[in-house]
Amino acid sequence: MNYIFRMTQFQIAKQYPKAALILLTVIANIFGTVTLGAPVPVSAAGAHGPTLSYSCLWHKVRRGDTLLDLAWRYGVSVEAIKTANHLRGNRIYLGTFLCIPHPHTPPAPPPPQNNPWHGEYWNNTTQTGAPALSRYDADVNFNWGFGTPDAGRIYADSFSARWTQTYPFKGGTYRFTLVHDDGVRLYVGGNLLINEYDFVGVKASGIDVYLAAGAKVVTVDYVEKGGAARVRLDWVRLSLDGEPQPPPPPSSGGNWHADFFNNRDLIGAPVYVNNYGALNLVWGSGAPGPNMPADNWSARFTTARDFGGGNYRFVARVDDGIRVYLDGQLILNEWREQPNRTFVADTYISPGLHYVSVEYLEASGEAAVQLYWERR
Repeated sequence: MNYIFRMTQFQIAKQYPKAALILLTVIANIFGTVTLGAPVPVSAAGAHGPTLSYSCLWHKVRRGDTLLDLAWRYGVSVEAIKTANHLRGNRIYLGTFLCIPHPHTPPAPPPPQNNPWHGEYWNNTTQTGAPALSRYDADVNFNWGFGTPDAGRIYADSFSARWTQTYPFKGGTYRFTLVHDDGVRLYVGGNLLINEYDFVGVKASGIDVYLAAGAKVVTVDYVEKGGAARVRLDWVRLSLDGEPQPPPPPSSGGNWHADFFNNRDLIGAPVYVNNYGALNLVWGSGAPGPNMPADNWSARFTTARDFGGGNYRFVARVDDGIRVYLDGQLILNEWREQPNRTFVADTYISPGLHYVSVEYLEASGEAAVQLYWERR
C-alpha cells in the first residue's frame, strides 16, 4: 500500500502539477491524517548515517492537515518531516506539534559598510532562547501585513525581534518616532526611551530627548502577537548642541507653518505646505489642499511665540488625533481616531521666546484642529 501511495504521488505531481495538492490531500485523507506523540530532539545520530542537525519550526496540527500539505506549505519533503518526528506512517494527530525541519541558521555575515542593523528573530514573544533567524537589515522599516519575516523560519504570529545598531550621534535634541503593530521598546545608549511592549494594534509612539555627542547603541525590541505586523523607526535632530533651536520655516505673513503628509504617521517629505495666521482650521469632509486625500493624512504645525512668564493652559479641539510639544517637550498626547473633542494641558512657561509644535492626525470622516492658550 505504501508503494502504491508513493507511486501515486509521483505520477500525479509529474503529470498534473496544478491539481497535485488537491488530489493528493484527498488520497491522504482516505488513508488517514492524524498522528504524532511528543516532539523529538532536533539532533540525532542515525544508525546508518551521519548526525542530522536542524532546527524545528513547530506546527500545531489542525483539522484537515496532511503531511503532504505541510511539506508543500513549508517547502520540505514528506520524508524529512517523518524523519524529524520519528514517524513510520502518514498519520498525524489533531492538536499535537510537528517539527518542520530546517537547517540551522548560519551565523550572520559580517556587516556591510553602511552601518546596517543586526536583526534577530524568535518564534516566541519573549525573545528567549537562541534566535530562529539572525541577519543584517538595512533599516528598521517593515510592513509584513499578515505575513512573516521569513516563511521558512518565523511564524506569522506570536514572534518577536530585536534590532541593534551603533550610531555616531552629534550632540543635540532628537525626536524618535516608532510606528508599530503590535508592541515595541526603544533603547538609546542603554536608556529605555519608549516602552509600548504590551500594546496590541497599530500606533505611532514618539519622544524628544537630548543626546550628547558620541557613538551610542540603539536597540529596538518588537513583538507581534497576532494579525497584521509592522514596525518602523525614524529619528531627526531638532536642535544642535550649543546652538539655539532654529526658528520655524519662514511664513508668508502667517504665524503657523504647516507641513502636510499623505499618510497617518508624518513620514517622508510633505506633499503640501501652507501658512496660517491662527490654528483654527475646519476642513469637514474635504482635503486640506492639492495632492492630499480627504482621509488618512497627518500634518505638523510649528510657530515661535514670545511668552510672559507664568502658568498657561493650552486648549485643543480636534477631530481626530493631536500631540502638542512645547520646546520639544510633549505636553498633550491624544493621538487616536475619535470624534471632535476638547483637551487641556496646564504648564509653566518661563519668560521669552518658545517654540510650539502641533502634530495632527486625520483618520476618517470630519477633519478639524484648533489650538489656543491662555495665561492663568
